[in-house]
Amino acid sequence: MRDRHPDQYHAIPLLGGVIVALLSGLICGAEPGPVPVERPVVVSVQGVYLGPADFSRGGQVSLWEGDLGVDLPLSPTTGTMGRLSFHSDVMEVDTRGAVGRMADLELDPLLTTTVGYLLAIPGTDGWSSFFRGGISDSGESGAPAEDSLLYNGMGGAEYAINQKLSIQMSLLATTRLEEDPLVLPLVGFRWRPAPAWLVATEGAGLKITGPLQRDLQFTVNAGWMTRAWRLDDDAPTPQGILAMEAIRFETGLRWKCGKAWQFETRIGWEPSRTYHLLDEEGQSSGIRTSDGAPLAVLSATYPF
Repeated sequence: MRDRHPDQYHAIPLLGGVIVALLSGLICGAEPGPVPVERPVVVSVQGVYLGPADFSRGGQVSLWEGDLGVDLPLSPTTGTMGRLSFHSDVMEVDTRGAVGRMADLELDPLLTTTVGYLLAIPGTDGWSSFFRGGISDSGESGAPAEDSLLYNGMGGAEYAINQKLSIQMSLLATTRLEEDPLVLPLVGFRWRPAPAWLVATEGAGLKITGPLQRDLQFTVNAGWMTRAWRLDDDAPTPQGILAMEAIRFETGLRWKCGKAWQFETRIGWEPSRTYHLLDEEGQSSGIRTSDGAPLAVLSATYPF
């Protein structure tokens, strides 16, 4: 692995492995709302580029990430909405020119494979309920799969105050690579101030969408991101953990092309990103922070 050169998520010990799920959309988002009409199979692809960003102690870091997802309808009974999702994600981290511990962090690709299920059930008097669960394998390409698994589940309810505003209350339980399992209460909302407008919580953040033209929308997103991966035996901390956290701001355009294709492009900024190296037991083995960096996102979805 070391023959080449090539951020989810310190005082809060990484709510971390949580929000691997939170921010991949598996656990928490603007959805679910009132149970929608069943959607077809949806395939999505996304690419993200971040950087380069300077390390405070010298050198730079940049990231490339690609994601492929498949979303399948799987409703157990009439009137409910069930979705089974598969996502495969690969990230390349380039720490060329870094010094100290980060100079040794010449990683193989970081891989995350996720299987998740969402079930939304309509209720009465404005109430509906939802349940989510999933399994993720998150690690460097040579890391043992059995040491890279994350399990999570969430149950909650949504109450529609009126046609424009609803609130969500839920309880999340998740395992973490670096620590004991975590149980966390969550509260969110969805507000539609006008037709085609949406202001909603999404994971540990907020999103706003609004119309520009018939098939063109603008988007604004802001949120806290955190990710974690199990490392292989060749890492500076063998079978340790690399965790990243950052606040991200994005704005972009979403274009519906014809009756099927949907494309989105976003640009944004991360004021900084923190990299945590932990040993196999979850003890800190080093922390590095990179300066602010620009980012670009391109994505496409197609329903069958």
